[in-house]
Amino acid sequence: MKRNLTGRQFEVLKLIRQEFTSEQISEALGISRRTAEVHRRAIHSIFGTRTPSGAIVEGVRQGIISTNDVSSPIRALSPREIDIIELVAEDMNAAQVAQVLGLAVSTVYRHFERIHAATNTKSLPLAVLVALKAGYIRL
Repeated sequence: MKRNLTGRQFEVLKLIRQEFTSEQISEALGISRRTAEVHRRAIHSIFGTRTPSGAIVEGVRQGIISTNDVSSPIRALSPREIDIIELVAEDMNAAQVAQVLGLAVSTVYRHFERIHAATNTKSLPLAVLVALKAGYIRL
């Protein structure tokens, strides 16, 4: 089911996709950081997600976020990295990923670092988009 975002919420979602932090979103849109956070929470409420990566995946599902301009990974992801990025795309945070895979949270964070290096990204939402485009994740 497609759920509509307001124009401002869509702007915030696009900035999340571009690896902007809440502080950077507030500066880019000329709003307070608190207002940026309110918009982020509203997006999660509308989409039924908990994480920025989950919101980005839902945006792709609804056709409002594209992977067309996303670059390809600079190296192939390992099987474990694929397991982890798939769970991140399913709207899981590091602690949840660790629990599902029986890993320490610190190990998951090390894998996040490797995923960022492989995808040439700084944020998990963009890493998820790169993995989607490369075919590592199916919707």
